[in-house]
Amino acid sequence: MVYGQAYQSGLNNPLAKDIIFIQGYTPYIEWKELEKDEVAINIDYTTEAGVVRRVRVTKGATIVSLPGYKQLTEVAYQTQHLPEQNALDTFVAQRQIIPFLTLYANHTSKNIIEKSGLVNRVISQSSAGIHPDVEYTKLQFENGSGATFSLFALRLDMSKGNTSLTTLMPDNATQFGLQTVKTMAERRDAAGGKIIAAVNADFFDWSPVAGRPWGPVVVEEAVVKNFMKEGTGVTSYFGVKKDGSLAIDWTSSLSAADYNSFSNMTGGGTNLLYLRGVPQVYNDVVREPRTMIGYTSDKKVYLVLVDGRQPGYSVGMTIDELIAVMTSLGIYSATNLDGGGSSTMVLKNNEGAFEVVNRYSDVSPRAVANAIAIKLK
Repeated sequence: MVYGQAYQSGLNNPLAKDIIFIQGYTPYIEWKELEKDEVAINIDYTTEAGVVRRVRVTKGATIVSLPGYKQLTEVAYQTQHLPEQNALDTFVAQRQIIPFLTLYANHTSKNIIEKSGLVNRVISQSSAGIHPDVEYTKLQFENGSGATFSLFALRLDMSKGNTSLTTLMPDNATQFGLQTVKTMAERRDAAGGKIIAAVNADFFDWSPVAGRPWGPVVVEEAVVKNFMKEGTGVTSYFGVKKDGSLAIDWTSSLSAADYNSFSNMTGGGTNLLYLRGVPQVYNDVVREPRTMIGYTSDKKVYLVLVDGRQPGYSVGMTIDELIAVMTSLGIYSATNLDGGGSSTMVLKNNEGAFEVVNRYSDVSPRAVANAIAIKLK
């Protein structure tokens, strides 16, 4: 058999399965397994020293690293084909260019930008590891209509057993009341709670009992409230069970005895975003400041907040836009928490002090009924 231009003209390059360019890590590209007559992929890129370097993907390999990659430079690749096992020559497909690649702040930022369908232009992104198992992300972007969004996310890996989630209430007590998320975090931390971050949690009443949450409340195995606010319709909850497993569902699914199986629990309002891998649909059009919590099937928890009511900085999100964010993160179950002026995220800084990281829509941080905090074990 003789192979030539006719054979070569039909050769194609495989598409990359994923391109992982994360700040602080060596970039790499993940490919599908080479098949049929594909024998290798030659990848050329420019290093920070200005030198063009070649790396190869061969049969049986799917990941290739690009050490020293120079940001904002192109990556080119060509696939080598061998028509049959004993052929004398290999043939190469046309050279293909991957446009210059900007480093993402982290995987959270990458997934939202690439997979949510909301991001048209990235304005800024940053990341910080506040604990080996906890990563903080700040992302500001525009959608296709020019609306601006400012998003804050905490990614907690509970699978390693070093951290957990706990419910906070005012003055580190179990009486209903109102207090800012920052003060609640400070009070629990001062009492030895080892708090490193927190967000606001459930919707609540202003009267007749100020700070009474709409949904259930369990604080460190103490069942504080096991009934729903009348007239709210179907509401959701988030909880950590005594065996360490996570749960998000409609509160109507709980029996009176079920509350005793939780170590911590808060209500989650009437908008459940994801339930056991299935996204919900609301077709809503109102954008507001939002706070949400969700987890993956392998116990990665995301606490996500989006500022709102501030055009040019952040307009807020609809419920369906929240669901798009959670979809991009591979969420198994998620629920919407209280939003508006209540949306608050606090982190413990390097000096051990708590600070609010988002730009709340009220004049000052709002006092709320309860919060969900990340604690060290």
